[in-house]
Amino acid sequence: LMSHPVMLYHQIYHEKPIYGGYESRATFETMKSTQTYFLNMFHIHGSKNDVIKQDLVTHGLSLFDYFDIKYVILHKDIIAAPKTFATNLQAFLPETRQIMSDILTEDNPVYDDNKIVVYKIPKHNSAEPFLLLGSGWHMFDSEFNVRPAMKNSEILIVNPTSSEMDITLNLVLRQYEKKSVMTVSINSEKLTAVDIPTVMTDVHLDNLIIKPGVNVVTLVADEFTTIS
Repeated sequence: LMSHPVMLYHQIYHEKPIYGGYESRATFETMKSTQTYFLNMFHIHGSKNDVIKQDLVTHGLSLFDYFDIKYVILHKDIIAAPKTFATNLQAFLPETRQIMSDILTEDNPVYDDNKIVVYKIPKHNSAEPFLLLGSGWHMFDSEFNVRPAMKNSEILIVNPTSSEMDITLNLVLRQYEKKSVMTVSINSEKLTAVDIPTVMTDVHLDNLIIKPGVNVVTLVADEFTTIS
């Protein structure tokens, strides 16, 4: 609805262009429903905040690599954009450029003119594990800085090394209506059961052994849980 098509589709077999077929950015409705907090930070209606708290200076390049992102292109103008959209753009550009500056440790795009700014993403060399949200989450509530989790929800821990690691996962959560018990598993192996009250509570999951690659922490509760 609010995207400007810039690339033409070509047919796969004989590589002739498809008349009127354009590739454009994802729609607002598509991006709004995604639970990928890192990608949401680069969408004009996305939040720069979420329940996952991790330093982008340390993990930013690892996250770009995980999603196989080689370039980031920020558009400085939007054709025929509504006034509210243009207003959001005024805040979005400096905020997002600051994010790129933090991740790359300098604001040094490979191309910059009056329409776009382009960043090339270098390979990362971090050995630090990082987090992503898996399935089972509702949208982030920026007013209260929380995400409601479904009765079954997942947190992904990505270990970029070739060796197992021993880590601690810190959660801040509460039950929505009444106190309940949450079962915590990692890679389908049950770890513990945690009592969750109706007030925000710190829960520390110590001595988690994560294997190389993606590890799935599963949270199972009888009621909806709110996580901050």
